[in-house]
Amino acid sequence: MAEDKVMRKIAALLSKTIENGATEQEAMSAAKKAQELIAKYHIDMREYSDEESINREDIGFTRSWMHLLATIVAKNMCCEVISTNMKYGKKYLAFIGKDTDRAACLKTYDMLLQTCKKGIQREKAKAKAEYGTFKGAEDAYARSFVHAVGKELGKQCRALVLVIPQEVEDKTSEEFPTIKVHRLRPIEYYAHTRDGIEDAKRAGAADGMDASMMRPIQHHE
Repeated sequence: MAEDKVMRKIAALLSKTIENGATEQEAMSAAKKAQELIAKYHIDMREYSDEESINREDIGFTRSWMHLLATIVAKNMCCEVISTNMKYGKKYLAFIGKDTDRAACLKTYDMLLQTCKKGIQREKAKAKAEYGTFKGAEDAYARSFVHAVGKELGKQCRALVLVIPQEVEDKTSEEFPTIKVHRLRPIEYYAHTRDGIEDAKRAGAADGMDASMMRPIQHHE
């Protein structure tokens, strides 16, 4: 496959978004395929377009598990991510990477984020109905979800021999000279004894695996 044809294929895959009419699973599958093509052909867009460069994009976040999810996705898509405070003290995640890599990274992160949010709402409702409280359900579900995503994407990353380019690391140091890049840490669960927490953990793990493997999410009763 000629490199210019590969570039058109990657662009087409990255255009498959929910906003453009794709389903959630179709959009996630397209992002994964784009990542595979980028890795397989070692694409450097600068050879084909003056627009390709290494830049950053900021996205607000409110939960620590979102930061961890972003870190996992970025690592597996040749990007860096930094948590920083910006306007009015609001927390932001700054994604840094080559334009093509960053587009695939942001798309995958958003798809996984929305899937996890839906699962959280489902498990909170189940816990409330069955046990009278949903306290702890979000943390249990989200952390299991993220752990499963990290495990599955890590397999793909090793298979594709993906690494973060040195120039991306240099750009990160330039943008954030006094901030240490967030590295992955083992996920630890809070000690919960209430009924329902184990249910949320199991559901999060199953959903995270399905989402990262682009399989339809099953409802766990």
